[in-house]
Amino acid sequence: MRFVTHEDLRLGRFRVVASLAPHHEPPTHEQPPRRTGLATVTVDDFDHDVVLDGEQVLVGRLKECQIRLDDANVSRRHAAFIRLPDGWAIEDLDSTNGTRVNGRSITRTRLRDGDIIEVGLSRLVYHEPKE
Repeated sequence: MRFVTHEDLRLGRFRVVASLAPHHEPPTHEQPPRRTGLATVTVDDFDHDVVLDGEQVLVGRLKECQIRLDDANVSRRHAAFIRLPDGWAIEDLDSTNGTRVNGRSITRTRLRDGDIIEVGLSRLVYHEPKE
């Protein structure tokens, strides 16, 4: 709260009345069950998980990117998910604003279930395959 003076206000007693705004539950977005045996990524603005398929999955603003983000802070070719023999890694592709995993800037790192990946203002969550 901030008090300021105004020429229409006179000296004297005054009363301030405050109340709490009504509580509203945020909308829930039901995620479809993850497909068994495939790693997936949950993307903030998508209504479904993205399945990581192939040897590389590009993240960026270009049409060629499998994970295309409408975020001015994301480079055209920002990052890539890279398939490893035992899982997935994420690699920054010399992006302007960098890539972070769990809050740490990375150039390339192996991913673990639940890792939070930040590219620009977008947030992605990596999910290992369910058995």
